[in-house]
Amino acid sequence: ALASALRGIRIVLTHSNAFKEALAVGQEELSIWRDLGLDRWEAAALEGRAVIQDMLGRSQDSLLTLEQAREISRRLGDPVRLAINPIISSSMWLVLAR
Repeated sequence: ALASALRGIRIVLTHSNAFKEALAVGQEELSIWRDLGLDRWEAAALEGRAVIQDMLGRSQDSLLTLEQAREISRRLGDPVRLAINPIISSSMWLVLAR
């Protein structure tokens, strides 16, 4: 329940442009999902982290984080996450190309 609550807080902070705070909350959320061994939620948290990193101007870190999420999704055989991840990363490559 705590990880889900932190996810909600991370999302609100992200939408409020409080990116550094969102990143900190997201790290706590990510740690909980990892400790629980819930890989699908870990991948989702990593994708959220990647978006925040990108908003902070850390596009290279963001792409590395997305690759971690993609690897988890690939290992799980999760077609939904595998479909979402390239959409996020392709938009970030557009930012890098500027």
